[in-house]
Amino acid sequence: ANLATAVTYMNTAGNVHLHIKGNLHVNSTHIITKSCRVTCVDGGIITFYSGAQIRFGTAPTVGTTAFTATSNRFRSTITSPNLALTEGSFYAIKADDELATPYSSHLAGWTHHAMELHRVEASLGSNQYKFAEQYVDNFTTNPTIFEVPMIRGVILENIRYTYVGGSTPSSTPAWSFYGCHGLRIINPHGIYPVPGGWWFRYCYDVVIEDPIIDAKYAPMAAPADANYGYNFIVGLCTRFKLRGGTIGMCRHGITTTNEITGTNQRWGTSLLCSVKGMDFTANRGTSDNTICLDTHAEGYGWVFDDCNFHGYDGSISNGILVQNRARNTIVKNCTYDGQATNSSSGGYGIYNLAPDMMAIGNTFRRCTHGIRQIAATNINCDTAKIVNNHFDQCFGPAIMSTTGQGTLIDGNTFINCGYVSGFSIIELQADTDPVITRNMMMKDANTYAVKYTPATVGADFKFIGNVATGYGTSIFDTTTTKGADLNTAWSLATRNWID
Repeated sequence: ANLATAVTYMNTAGNVHLHIKGNLHVNSTHIITKSCRVTCVDGGIITFYSGAQIRFGTAPTVGTTAFTATSNRFRSTITSPNLALTEGSFYAIKADDELATPYSSHLAGWTHHAMELHRVEASLGSNQYKFAEQYVDNFTTNPTIFEVPMIRGVILENIRYTYVGGSTPSSTPAWSFYGCHGLRIINPHGIYPVPGGWWFRYCYDVVIEDPIIDAKYAPMAAPADANYGYNFIVGLCTRFKLRGGTIGMCRHGITTTNEITGTNQRWGTSLLCSVKGMDFTANRGTSDNTICLDTHAEGYGWVFDDCNFHGYDGSISNGILVQNRARNTIVKNCTYDGQATNSSSGGYGIYNLAPDMMAIGNTFRRCTHGIRQIAATNINCDTAKIVNNHFDQCFGPAIMSTTGQGTLIDGNTFINCGYVSGFSIIELQADTDPVITRNMMMKDANTYAVKYTPATVGADFKFIGNVATGYGTSIFDTTTTKGADLNTAWSLATRNWID
């Protein structure tokens, strides 16, 4: 009753600073529609009951006004003769074009389509407008645009919250945000057991600082798929940032998702989003459903920087630093320790299922694979860039790729990789045009440095400037079709340093 009274006043007055003392019980949905500041003080804590939620903002009306993109993707101007856009306001653009590169959805058989959120920077006259960002997909098939009303300047600080109501939390997210601009969430603390996370939809310029989330969920077996396993859920958002803090014992620490669904169709791409300086400990699960970071096809250009990831021996799922299905994802300066003790008990540092992924300056320890790329229907893992990483005690191949073309593997260090006898340091099953340069490859228990299984060698294949010690002239696995030929053509001391 006290919260309901407070929310009514907040929605009338606006710019209210709400202090929460003692234990605030939330057992229904409360919607706040005005700018405000909410702070837990003097040990105040919010207790959510099953199905309860605090929501900021309301869903926009999905309009059908047509517009024309000035040109295809990677432009920032549009023409909208039927809608007068306002400088500084926010608009969602939507079309039926499938994403620029084909994807296999995380919902089998579904297709993914263009939808983005942008701020209008300027009117150029003649019904032309310039966005503050470039749109990254094509908007040519039934393109529509609609305004997204925003609550500006919501601040949540020192929020402490927990959950009661049963052994399995509700699938309803505890916190939900629609149309928030300049949202700041400072030092939220989810206390075991926490409810179903934070969901951000149609939000622009969100910053979350120093979250502490300790979920401690029991292991969840596939195909369980409910929001209560997620901490931060990012839908149609632009400029979303997570800085510092820890997330532990969850199904997904962060996941991206769509905004609108149709018949076997999904729309909504998050843009210009980043995670920096965070520490993740995954759930002690036994399936690939428990993943520290899970980006879906509805994401573009996500950056993960200076993060630490901790797994558990005996749980392959916990080995996944990033399960990446988003385009142009960058993972840099991160450390992953799977804590595995044998080849079947660890997982993967990066599990990549998308094109143009970049892994730069990371460290992968005690796992089955540091980086794995996998083939599936409509998945394209081309042109991955794996540069200046350190791989230490990967029991299987440190880099295991069953798909993709044009992979760059440059400047990496491999120690105790392919640790189980018979494995190699790098295994390529499909890429006929990899570029493997300037790597340090140490022969330990592994048999060969590179296992190359394609039956042909592409014109752009390169193996230059590598240091391969302990292999002699048998760097490539000679049991494959092209292994012996590659040893003759590419492992010569004039192109690499070998002994």
